[in-house]
Amino acid sequence: MTIHWSQILLIAALALFILYIFRIRSVFTDRIIYLAFAIVGIGLVIDPNFATRMANLLGVGRGTDLLFYLFIIVSLFYSAAMTSEVNRLKRQVTSLVRELAIEKPIEGKSGD
Repeated sequence: MTIHWSQILLIAALALFILYIFRIRSVFTDRIIYLAFAIVGIGLVIDPNFATRMANLLGVGRGTDLLFYLFIIVSLFYSAAMTSEVNRLKRQVTSLVRELAIEKPIEGKSGD
């Protein structure tokens, strides 16, 4: 079994993703990562053959395959960011409902 640079880089990217999720995640790092992905995207629009050249350099068959691998990694980052945002909103709604319940308790049956 031959190990290619692309496999090492993809495994490293996934390991960095795990480190990012559990240790270094913040709004600032999210923005930096999204900015980097946007710059790469702009570069690929300007020079579409760049993906093929990078794929050949890394040992991936085609530029399309490399873009697919990058899409998976970007999707992981986006999924983590959205999950975090949903959890933050859930905590915020729970806090607001608790405050409202304390301010205006429901009157009626007491449960006895």
